[in-house]
Amino acid sequence: MKSIYRGTTPLLKFDYPYKYEEIVNMSISFAQDGNTLLTLSMGDDEIHNIADYEVSVELTQEQTNLFKHNFPMETQIKLKNTDGQVWVSDIEHYQIHRILDEDVM
Repeated sequence: MKSIYRGTTPLLKFDYPYKYEEIVNMSISFAQDGNTLLTLSMGDDEIHNIADYEVSVELTQEQTNLFKHNFPMETQIKLKNTDGQVWVSDIEHYQIHRILDEDVM
C-alpha cells in the first residue's frame, strides 16, 4: 500500500489506456470511509501533466489535510474517450499518515 502524509504536496501518477488526444473528459476521485472527499477534473490546476497513457496530479497541503490519518484512502480515475466509451481504473489504496505540524506553509 502506498503512503501519503497529511499536510504535504504529493505527486501522484496514474496510468490509463488511451492517447491524450482521445480523452474528452477525466475525473479523479479520492475517498475515505465510503465518502468522496475530493474530485479533480481535467483542467484543474492540480492536474499538471496529461500525456499519452499517464496523468500526474499534485495535491495541495489543504487537500491532504482533508484526509483522516490512520484511515486508508482510495482513488480512482474515470474518463470518457472520443468514441464515447467510459473507462475506470482499478481503485488504488493509500495509507494516510499524520504529521506533527499541520500548519499550511
